Amino acid sequence: MYLWYRMTTSSPSQLFGTLMILKAACMNNPCYIDRLITSFMRVLQRMAREHLTPTTPDLGNIASELLILSLDLVKNRVGAMTPDMRKAFIGTILVGLIDKTQDAKVMKAIMKMVEDWVKTKVCCTIFITSRVTHVRPMMHVLETVPQMN
Repeated sequence: MYLWYRMTTSSPSQLFGTLMILKAACMNNPCYIDRLITSFMRVLQRMAREHLTPTTPDLGNIASELLILSLDLVKNRVGAMTPDMRKAFIGTILVGLIDKTQDAKVMKAIMKMVEDWVKTKVCCTIFITSRVTHVRPMMHVLETVPQMN
């Protein structure tokens, strides 16, 4: 995973096997990703950046699915992140995807994540202001993207 982040000519499909193994490990032990969270966040930032500015359009669907999988792996571990990492995840990755993504699947995954955060009381480290910052951009997306309705 770390090597993929460092390589300049790598494709998201090279991460498929690694993410599937990580998903399997996290199914029985959701805390497993905590020991990899720093490098995983770097990979997630790169995946989000490449999703918003794709270099090869034929890998767009695969990249979107892997991005959704990655968001799903990390969504319940926000409480385990450092405050700076949490700020980067919410403020940079999620808000950037909300503002710029054209993929309805990615937007639905983000909406589901935020909906779970709002409904659950377990993840109390995400402050209510962080939750509310997502509502206005999502309402704008719902108005502008017909596939989301």
